[in-house]
Amino acid sequence: MVESEVGWEDGKIVCELPITLPTSKVRVKRNEEPIAVRQNNLKEDDLLEWQISYYKEGKILIEVGKMLELAYQHGIISKEELEKLEDYVDKVPNVFDEDFEITKEETDKKFLGEFKIIFRHVPIIRKELYNGCFIEAELKHKQRAVGYQPMLYIFIPVQNVVSDNSLGSLIGRPAESKEIARWFPTKNDMIGTIKTFAVLSHKHRDDIIEIIKRITKS
Repeated sequence: MVESEVGWEDGKIVCELPITLPTSKVRVKRNEEPIAVRQNNLKEDDLLEWQISYYKEGKILIEVGKMLELAYQHGIISKEELEKLEDYVDKVPNVFDEDFEITKEETDKKFLGEFKIIFRHVPIIRKELYNGCFIEAELKHKQRAVGYQPMLYIFIPVQNVVSDNSLGSLIGRPAESKEIARWFPTKNDMIGTIKTFAVLSHKHRDDIIEIIKRITKS
């Protein structure tokens, strides 16, 4: 999967989100359904769904891990704020993947008179961020192991991003080939994302503590 680039520009953190690549972790949704951005004019309330990460192989910081590092290096987040965040993470009393599970609900309903209808209920937690952005994390069955795997997604309104080309706004037109949406996260966006990662599982919590310690010691 293609990672989204995170950098520093004109006193701000900028996230470059590929919205047309089939291997990207970013897609655009309308009414909770993915849309073909090359064939549809984008609307201001369409949402970019970003399956965000903090590490890649070798525990190299990417995406929100990189955001946090840059925020500390450039004084957006102080050492005291990171220590307070670490204390919050360290004291998380419960984790999402242990307190919830995917369940099935059997019904008496039938499809075409002979097929029993069963509903699968997937737990989702949501955290509101800044300016219409929000986070959702949901449980998924692990593909090659027993248990659940929490997945975290940031949702960003199209009106909150600009294009990397001269056209500026994405609203009112289809996306161009290989177009990149640029998002400028706030401190609250970054801290909210880190806090959400920390409550997903014990592994996520341990990773976040390790990241904060690495950053403050750098």
